[in-house]
Amino acid sequence: MSLSLFAYDSHETFPLTTGWTLSRVNNPENDPTWTEIPTEVPGCVHLDLMRAGLIPDPFVGMNEKEVAWVAEEDWRYTCDFDLGEDWSKRDSANVRQLVFEGLDTFADIILDGELIGEGDNAFIPHRFPLPDTLKPGLHRVEVLLRSPVQTIEALSRERGHAPAWDGGPRSWARKPQYSFGWDWGPILPTSGMHRPVYLQRWYDGRIGWYRYECEPAEEAWTVRVQATVQAPHTGEYRLLGSLQRNDNKVVDQTTFYAEAGANTVSLTFTVPDPDLWWPATEGESALYGLELELIRNRRSVHTIREHIGLRTVEWVEEPDKWGKSFYVRINGRDIFCKGANWVPGDSFTSRVTEQQVRRHFQLAIDAGMNMLRIWGGGQYEPAWYYRTADEMGLMIWQDFPYACSLYPDDLTFTHNGDLEARTAVQQLARHASIVIWCGNNEIQRDEVMLATQDSIKVLERDYWDVRIRQALADNDPSAFYIQSSPTGGSFANDPREGDRHVWEVWNGWGATKDYLDQEARFISEFGFHGFPHPETLRDVLHPGKVTIQDETLEWHNKQVDGPERHHRYQAAMYPVTTDYNCFLRQSQDLQGRTLRMAIEHWRRHMPRTMGTLIWQLNDCWPVISWSLYDYRFRPKASWYQVRRAFSPRTAFITGKDKPVLWTVNDTATDWEANLVVYCYGLNGVKIQEKVVQLDVPQGRAVPITDIDVANWLKESENCFLAVDVLNGSKYCPLSTWLPYPFKHLPLEQSEIELKPAIWDDQEGWLVRAVDKPAFGVWLYDPDQPDLMLSDNAFDLMPGYERFVVGMNCSTGKPMPIRKLEVWSL
Repeated sequence: MSLSLFAYDSHETFPLTTGWTLSRVNNPENDPTWTEIPTEVPGCVHLDLMRAGLIPDPFVGMNEKEVAWVAEEDWRYTCDFDLGEDWSKRDSANVRQLVFEGLDTFADIILDGELIGEGDNAFIPHRFPLPDTLKPGLHRVEVLLRSPVQTIEALSRERGHAPAWDGGPRSWARKPQYSFGWDWGPILPTSGMHRPVYLQRWYDGRIGWYRYECEPAEEAWTVRVQATVQAPHTGEYRLLGSLQRNDNKVVDQTTFYAEAGANTVSLTFTVPDPDLWWPATEGESALYGLELELIRNRRSVHTIREHIGLRTVEWVEEPDKWGKSFYVRINGRDIFCKGANWVPGDSFTSRVTEQQVRRHFQLAIDAGMNMLRIWGGGQYEPAWYYRTADEMGLMIWQDFPYACSLYPDDLTFTHNGDLEARTAVQQLARHASIVIWCGNNEIQRDEVMLATQDSIKVLERDYWDVRIRQALADNDPSAFYIQSSPTGGSFANDPREGDRHVWEVWNGWGATKDYLDQEARFISEFGFHGFPHPETLRDVLHPGKVTIQDETLEWHNKQVDGPERHHRYQAAMYPVTTDYNCFLRQSQDLQGRTLRMAIEHWRRHMPRTMGTLIWQLNDCWPVISWSLYDYRFRPKASWYQVRRAFSPRTAFITGKDKPVLWTVNDTATDWEANLVVYCYGLNGVKIQEKVVQLDVPQGRAVPITDIDVANWLKESENCFLAVDVLNGSKYCPLSTWLPYPFKHLPLEQSEIELKPAIWDDQEGWLVRAVDKPAFGVWLYDPDQPDLMLSDNAFDLMPGYERFVVGMNCSTGKPMPIRKLEVWSL
């Protein structure tokens, strides 16, 4: 656990991670049960109470309602610490601070009975100077956390209600908005210290933050690093810097006269023939080690180290025949953004680990993604989150954390927001992964609708368009910024320019094929529900046989009319079933097919459309939602279908009424290959077959017009189309196209053969459709719910084979397949 916002920080720290106890402030009848409760820091009240056995797990059953009282109470954390003689020294060059990297949210900080500071923003670190009079010996720090619910309600009564889409008063709190409930998350407003707490001291000066910019040239790149230096007094300082990758190292230094307070200093590095940072799927995400050392009176007073990526970022917004473009250009190369929206990894964010985030990122990359959008109802993630994104090559779209609400035009609130924006940009500007900033989520789109709910004076567009933009201009002037998502031209969500949130399907009850009518320059949200793994739900539902309309099951679907939507959409595609397991599998199959169809539709419109970000990648608890894998990392069928849809080179058949064969190549090189196109009967008889030579230029989507596959369907009833890419002696099925929903097709059950096998020295299982096509094949081991297969959720042609190996879904490490069972439509 890092005790600094830098990867390495030479300043001395005194961790305050142990010895804390928790007490209920309004303790009924002085009940000792609610005093001196052991805690873990970082953490939160809910987790401490769960560990002590004082509340049930809110994720289980409908316990969420049973623990609602926790957020309505005030709580006090207490820690005694022994301050040594060395730490008690105090002079003009010695600064000692109590640091909370995350304080959630309305807090009084009390040291030895004296108030030394307050907190009202969970998104920024808090630094409180220690009193000059602090002596060696035992001291007590108390953190009084006021109820988020009661505090916000009091603010609403005193200053007016700021309207939100869910009607709640959450807008007054600068804390993750999703904690007050969302259409995929529970209502669990937290209190606590969710990031590290420590004492820190420094002498003579400190490097506060830095940013860098790259200027490319043919033979060498210029890298300019700008740092702020906090000086306790005036005087001469020297800043040394080095930039190194492997054995190649460049250095620079500057001597400057500092005024007491903040000073801005610059270094310039010339890097010959640099290794560039590229997004995942585009190249290596090369990183350079950056070291900055501050010298005062020939003595090193502060050293920090980080890794940075050298790259250029340009968002291209140019008029064209469709309106105005909206896409990212990295190092001069136009990139089709393939990715998803990220929501916080847990309702209790302190238990999200770096190892878990690395697994989330790997699942995204393995699905062909190169971008994640950190959605505005969540938070700025910890520093190590962005370092991991830098390392793994995931581009980050960073929302400022305002979402689906109007926010109060209140002086205290806006000053808080201004400080937050400056702090966030200063902390995050150094990360190569962040390629776009966005002011808020859906406020510009919904401001008229929201404004009808109340008459309180609320922030206008210029808050995000002027004040937030100014925070970027002052601290990261080269950053690209849009004030709201979706943005647009003459109106928010304009398909001709900017980004769109496409919710006509699912939220709007439109048919799944309505995706094929939706156009956009960049889709930053779209999605479709799917059930999680059955074991993930079984862990949190009450014991006994689960039915489709089980009350606790429906409680774990937070979408408005969510259960009814599943019935409506599945009944449109599949035979109606009352069998829970079949219903769950249908849900997953439909989610996967729908997302794949939408992605392929927009990819074939490249370069008109240059980005698709799915809602959503992950979950914060076990829930029925839009995620591609569930809270336990168990993949849904959609994860596999999205991986196929995001393949850099792919072929597929699409069309609302008339099928057309398309090829897409969004790599940086031309693609030459062979396609084989089939028409099969549902009885397994091959009706048509044709091999087509491909020559698809880089960065292009090309239709194959010399085959009229629509005519093939007219030659026989009860048939379908399939297209594969020929690769040596093996076929890699990519796409099927059926003229009717499954419920209207006389499907015959295929015999599917499963047997252990070895392929390329790997132990796995071979899956084969013996005589008839098999659709929606889902392989699983009922005794190993964490078994993830290398391939799954596919259609099989008669005689086709698939070889699969196993891994642990939450670690990615190999996992033997003991047995396999199969479900298919």
